[in-house]
Amino acid sequence: MCRSVLLVVLALVSLGCSSLQFGYNHARWAIVPKLKQVTDFTDAQKSQIDVEFDKYMAWHRRKMLPDYARLLRQAAEGVAEEISPDLLKRQRTAWLDVWEATMRPALPPMAKVLGELDEKQITALQTHFAEEDADARKDLAKKTKEERVKKRDEQTLDTLDDWAGGLSKAQRTALLPWVHKMPWRDEAWLDERKRMRDDLVTRLRVREPADKVIQAFQSWFVERRRRMDAEGGGAFDAFVRAAGKTLDASQREHLRQKLLGFANDCDELSRQK
Repeated sequence: MCRSVLLVVLALVSLGCSSLQFGYNHARWAIVPKLKQVTDFTDAQKSQIDVEFDKYMAWHRRKMLPDYARLLRQAAEGVAEEISPDLLKRQRTAWLDVWEATMRPALPPMAKVLGELDEKQITALQTHFAEEDADARKDLAKKTKEERVKKRDEQTLDTLDDWAGGLSKAQRTALLPWVHKMPWRDEAWLDERKRMRDDLVTRLRVREPADKVIQAFQSWFVERRRRMDAEGGGAFDAFVRAAGKTLDASQREHLRQKLLGFANDCDELSRQK
């Protein structure tokens, strides 16, 4: 749920409350089959994945969703205020902290399951990674970088349009240059992912201890997020500040209600068993 506070909120709002609850409650159905397809797991290993996933989701529902709700309410409270650079920095830092808290408990089970793979399974994992990488690069090649950036810009404004209850043509025109300045990382992300996966396969083959594998995961899932924030945070903050100045009072109220609605939704989900 995190890249920064605004992207998190944009993603949530684009779903709609009922879709958010449906998606969260059916995460096992959507995610676990994909996890089991990354290599030729044995039945015992698949059962272990089921157990670890259920434990993690129970913890996440109980511990993390209240934090999401709290941060969403803080964002709602700030909608009526002038969006200062300091406020944005605090919000992004808070969401990064929550991202780390969300990911850290998932790393040891991941390392444990992968650390039990035999050589044949490791080779199958490597093949899966290579096929997935090739498919992703083929998708990127279907359009030029300029076309992909343009689509990203339009989708960002489309989501903000929904978020704010509608943007005028003049507002979209005014905000487009700020969206366009945000870094484009598709190619770089694929390169980084390939390096991480190659490194993981090497570590599995030499039977590195679990703590070393966890450190590698932490570099990818946690520390990399901090690096991305340092790289693109300034441009993103500039876009958010521009959006804050462009929205009128009714649009800001629409946004505030969206944020509060999702905060309430997170609270309700956190209380479910």
